[in-house]
Amino acid sequence: VLIEVGESIDTITKPIQYAATAALGLGSASAIAAVQFEDNFANVKKTVDGTPEQLEDIRQKIIQMSTTGVNGHSAIPQTTAELNELAAAGGQLGITTDNIVDFTEVMAQMGSATNLVGEEGAATLARFQNVMGVGQNEIRNIGSAIVDLGNHSATTESEIASMALRMGKYGSSVRMSAADVLGYSAALSSLGIEAQMGGSAIGRTWLSIEKAVANGGEGLKVFAKYSGKSAKEFKEQWNTDSSGAFNGLLKGLQSAENLTVALDDLGINNTQDIQAMMALVNGYDLVTASVERSNTAYQENTALQEEFDAKAETTASKLSVAKNNVVEIARSFGDLMLPTIVDVSNGVSQY
Repeated sequence: VLIEVGESIDTITKPIQYAATAALGLGSASAIAAVQFEDNFANVKKTVDGTPEQLEDIRQKIIQMSTTGVNGHSAIPQTTAELNELAAAGGQLGITTDNIVDFTEVMAQMGSATNLVGEEGAATLARFQNVMGVGQNEIRNIGSAIVDLGNHSATTESEIASMALRMGKYGSSVRMSAADVLGYSAALSSLGIEAQMGGSAIGRTWLSIEKAVANGGEGLKVFAKYSGKSAKEFKEQWNTDSSGAFNGLLKGLQSAENLTVALDDLGINNTQDIQAMMALVNGYDLVTASVERSNTAYQENTALQEEFDAKAETTASKLSVAKNNVVEIARSFGDLMLPTIVDVSNGVSQY
């Protein structure tokens, strides 16, 4: 009889025990998820100078990015920890509070759809924006141009961005647009020139032209001669359309009897500068097509979203987003427990 009573009690209590164990496990997992998110978001608070209301909006948008998506876009298959890192990096790099969410989403999409990833990728694009002097609201335009160029060039997105960062500080000085610089960067990288050398080499050439135009005289006449223009025509075009003037110079140099001699006439005699210019002259059609493509993609501003949307349809991305949603359910439950955890922690610390 006692055995039968014991079995009856087990039948009743076992499900309760299992449920209690499961609840305890869920509670523990939820608490951990909530604490981890709070800890990660603390880094965003350190670098983003916003009001409590602005920070809460950023916090909610980061959660939405990883679960349901923001701005009508698909959810991003990255964890909130990874998104918080990007947001914190943006704040540290000078991205304003109003632009942090867009910057984070663009960099997360780039990281999902290209090889331009993480804090390093964020730093490269943020610094490129700074040296080019473009508005922070144009980060998606930059991303779209890079993605489109990467899809149609013999190079990668990270190589284009790296080249552009080095070239950008010179390009902005001679009125090149961000799209122009990205186009030249993609072409130069596709032609086998490394970013560390190529960006600075072409930049120095642009500054030489700028100096010749400003000073006039024989220096200007030589650049004009190889461009097939008068000194006045070349000066006017350089001051109003430096990219067009530079492309005209490249085309004119194609007809030079001896390219090395012609470059020397222009004062281009540094070995690295000669290599970079020879690559652009010999790849003139690629250069002009790349610059045109970059400007079109920059203006249309759709390539990044299209690339990301295609990536978001993969099974791996969908599984990552599904996992993010499960974690978010746990985190939401854990948020309710945080005050109790803090109270208990404070109580223990008193002993």
